[in-house]
Formats: sequence, structure tokens, C-alpha cells
Amino acid sequence: MEFNPVTALSLIDELLSVDIEMLDLQQEMYLQLLDITTKNPGLDVLSIIKPYEAKQTNIPTVTKNKSIYIWSDAIKKYGVSYVEEYLRLNKINNAIVSIKKDEKDKATYNTLFEKLKTNGIGVELLIGSNKLLSSKNPEIYMDSILSGINLNGISTIHLDVEPHVLDDWATNKEKYLKQYIDLIVKAKQYAQDKKLKLAVSIPVFYPEETLKQLYVNCDLVYIMAYEHNDAAFIVRKVKEEFLISADKTVVALRSKDFKNRTEFEALLAELAQALSTNKFALHDFESFVKFDEESVGGNK
Repeated sequence: MEFNPVTALSLIDELLSVDIEMLDLQQEMYLQLLDITTKNPGLDVLSIIKPYEAKQTNIPTVTKNKSIYIWSDAIKKYGVSYVEEYLRLNKINNAIVSIKKDEKDKATYNTLFEKLKTNGIGVELLIGSNKLLSSKNPEIYMDSILSGINLNGISTIHLDVEPHVLDDWATNKEKYLKQYIDLIVKAKQYAQDKKLKLAVSIPVFYPEETLKQLYVNCDLVYIMAYEHNDAAFIVRKVKEEFLISADKTVVALRSKDFKNRTEFEALLAELAQALSTNKFALHDFESFVKFDEESVGGNK
């Protein structure tokens, strides 16, 4: 299964080439066997033939629970049909979609959400603004995002608020983390009132007490394991979150930390085995489309 038809044809060509090569090898071996039996009349052929048994591998298949971040600009650039088809063919079963606060074309998003739902693909509506940290009524901002959106097309509100990127984070960390948890509590109530779930994206270094409060209030916690493509390092960094709740934890990886799609998928398989999970998120839609384009261009 491959989204890009040029890549698909190239892969089919490779498979057929391998089949022909295997057929040639088998023919040569049978000719050698015929030569052996000719020079050794009465030889029991089965005594010199041993069936090949393929060794079983323990590499898991990571296809069941993939999410992908999709920024609003990507939807405008590629269109609803392209986005829906890409997710379906790449077996991605959850989309985390951002909508700008001043977005007027909500109809396009409703169409996308309906198409995704029809194909069994879940939708999380991503809301990201650090101004929410100091807001007394974050519900007003969230209402502006959800206004005009058919809530039947989404399952979850996904908060992407990042206090750790603020300039004075190092000196005011405790204050910002308290504000963050207060926001999460309000967002949880807001989501429940809308009959929706709540998810968040966080870095790998939040303190244990903050993590515990997040897991109590959130249905899913996406751990942004960015800037590293070493499985052992990532496993060590997300260990605490998996100990709190493996079922609620999703490991998010970004494409820019990898040379190509093959390298990314290899790490995904390694992490799936090490963490005993199949919950992963891809950051982000447009960058993974470019990965595929580079594969077609010969950089696979």
C-alpha cells in the first residue's frame, strides 16, 4: 500500500525483479541437482535437499494506532480529498487538526471531519495559544475555535499550550505549571460539557507532580519526544509517563529528526517493542508528504 503511484510502481518493479532473480536461482540449482543425480545413479534426491525454514522475527508491526498533526495551512495547501486519502492509505487512524482563531471557512473543516469519520478516522481539534495560561475565561477562546464546527465530527479537544517556551520559564517555572494545571482543569470541564474528551501535548521533562495531575484530568497525553532519534534515550525519557499510565500515553515524533521515512519507521518499530505500545503520533502532515516526495525523487 503506497500513497504515491510513482513510488508504488517502482516498488512493484522491485518485487517483480526479485521474483525473476529467485526463479533464475532456482533453475540453476535444479540444473546442478540434475547434474549430481546424473553422475550418481540411484542417489536419493531427498537426502541432499533440506527445506529452508524462515526464522521468525520479533519486530512488531506498527500500524494500528497512529495519529498525525495537521496544521490549518496544510489543509488549504493540499485540500480535503488529498488529506483524507493520504491518511486512509497510510493507515493513520487519528487526525489532530488545528484551526486558526480567525478562521472563517469552517465549512471546509466540517467536510474534512465528516470524510474522516466515514472512513473510521478519529479527529482531535487542536487548540494552541500560550495566552490561555493567563486567561481567566479560557472557555471564551475555545468557543471561538469551536464556533461553526459540527461537534459530531470530532471526539477530542487537544490542547497544545507550551509554558516551557516562554522567555522566563527558568525563573517562573512553578508559577507557569500551576497556571497550566488550572487551565487543564477548566478545559476538562469544558470538554465534558461538550461531551468530548481532552488530550494534551507536553515535552518530556515536566515534573512528576505535574504529570500526575495531567493524567488525572486528561484522556490522552502526547509526549513530544523531539530532537532525538535514539530509541534508548526516548525510552528513558518517557519511562515516568508510561509508569503513570501506559494506556493514556502517546509518543509523538517529528520528521525533521530523521533522514528519511525508512529511518523513521525503523525507530517506530524499535520503540513499539521496547515500550510495548502501538500509540504514536507523527509531526506533521506536510513534512511526511515531503518524505514521500523525496522517496520518489530517489532519496529513499
